[in-house]
Amino acid sequence: MRESNVLRNYGALHSGRVSSVLRHVIVDGHPQLGSVEAAMAPGITVLCGVSGVGKTHFLRALAAHLSGDDQIPVATQLADPFGTQPPIPENALREKTACLYLDTARDCFDILTQTTEGLDLQERLEEAEEISLTAAELTDLCYVLNREYDRASITELGRADGAPGLWRYFRLHYRHAAYGPGQMSLGELAASVILTTVSKAKRGQILLLDEPENFLSPKARTHLIDVITAHAIKKHLSVVIASHSAEFVTRLPAASLRVMERAGNSVTVSAAAYDSTAVRALGLSPRPRVLALVEDEVAEEMLQLILAMRAPELLGQIQAALVAGDGNVDIGARALGSVHPRKHNALDETYETARRELLVKGAQVLWGRNTGVRVIGVLDGDSRNKYTGDHVAYLPGAVPPEKLLVTALRDALTLGAEILRIPDHTLASAVDSAEGLDHHDQPREIAKAIGLPVTQVMATAVQLMMQSAVHAAEADELISCLTQLLI
Repeated sequence: MRESNVLRNYGALHSGRVSSVLRHVIVDGHPQLGSVEAAMAPGITVLCGVSGVGKTHFLRALAAHLSGDDQIPVATQLADPFGTQPPIPENALREKTACLYLDTARDCFDILTQTTEGLDLQERLEEAEEISLTAAELTDLCYVLNREYDRASITELGRADGAPGLWRYFRLHYRHAAYGPGQMSLGELAASVILTTVSKAKRGQILLLDEPENFLSPKARTHLIDVITAHAIKKHLSVVIASHSAEFVTRLPAASLRVMERAGNSVTVSAAAYDSTAVRALGLSPRPRVLALVEDEVAEEMLQLILAMRAPELLGQIQAALVAGDGNVDIGARALGSVHPRKHNALDETYETARRELLVKGAQVLWGRNTGVRVIGVLDGDSRNKYTGDHVAYLPGAVPPEKLLVTALRDALTLGAEILRIPDHTLASAVDSAEGLDHHDQPREIAKAIGLPVTQVMATAVQLMMQSAVHAAEADELISCLTQLLI
């Protein structure tokens, strides 16, 4: 699957402009769930939560309702994803919308049971029709399992136990060897079961998947959600997934995630915030909502200190990322395509200017894209009059942040020494020792001279800097820019 297509599909999910049928579900009086209400995300909804909270019960109750079995009261709100004019009434839409439910582990073990218990299996296989996977289905299978299969097929057979219905016998051909479920890895069998089910889903259907990541490697899980997303977007599917997969959570937008939690005898389903318990339960760090591209480590530390002092509620939601440092380009360069600052097109520009313009350009490129995380360039204060636009904001001051911090220490030596718990003359001597050095090295030199961590010295300097009404207002202006991205 081409990376450009993958990014476009996730961009559609992040935008929220995906058309799908299932909007809202209410389960009332379930023996294990109690009464639970859940809003469904456009396209794909992933139910996260600890084992035993009721994800499978929720899917099964919904599947039973959509299949016409209403032993447990379930109500759904549907919307016409077909763009019909006038829109199809909900009752007619319910009849038109089919539901596919898949429990991956159960289906895999059922296939293995049928394979081992069927004494005349080979004879029945020879009599039944073998259907090859289409080129598109085979491509999906190769992508998920990272293997170049020559061919794959399905044969539908009657059950060896005499129960009604058919089961599917899968056969894979790899490097001119053919083998069935008994010789497949569980990952191969699971991927075959899931992908053929997803592929067969028709436009506008509801697809319920119970832990489809079972038996798959982390890379295969990542590729699986790519394929599921592609089908959901193309066919306007409503896909509801019960999952413990960290790969699903990190791949999908936060708007697609729902947290299931038990409260007494009932279960709640809520949207996942940036610091969601669902994300933490999977062993992941909360995803930031805003990525602030900064020039160097001092700018990164200064931004975090300003947030901690003046807007602690934003910590965790905003993450700083070094775009240029030691001649390398990180996120901005990847956005622009492996650009090296020393190869900037204007030969007479200084390296620092080229690096800064690359940061601005990187922020501008990323600004309007649906990546799931908003991006902004946070420039040093001395760039305040050089670059403008909504894609950039500025640290306080009109000089490089290192100079601003050293000046704050020099102008308030007594208070700074008191905060650092050192004598006034010790701080004064340390500040003097840094004079004449390159401004990038001055904070570290001061910290070395007084024997304290540079982060502690910087925290003190930022605290002193905020005593200035002008710098405090500039810090608040920066926080306002960042806050607007969270709305």
